Amino acid sequence: MTKFVALVSGKGGVGKTTCTLSLGHALASLGKEVVLVDGNIATPNLALHLGLMNPEGTLNQFLRKVI
Repeated sequence: MTKFVALVSGKGGVGKTTCTLSLGHALASLGKEVVLVDGNIATPNLALHLGLMNPEGTLNQFLRKVI
C-alpha cells in the first residue's frame, strides 16, 4: 500500500529538507521504497543536499513542461 508523508511549514529555515532526508534514509534503511520530492518551486535544495549539483530536471521545469 502506498503511503504519503508531507513535511510542510510556511516558514523557512525550520529543517524541512533535513527532516525529509533523514526520514527518507530511515525508511530506505528499513527496506521501504522511497521517493523524495522537493516541492519548493523557487529554491529547491533537496538535490543539493544529495550531491546532485546539476539534476536532469526540476519540479519547476516539469510543471512548465520544459522537460
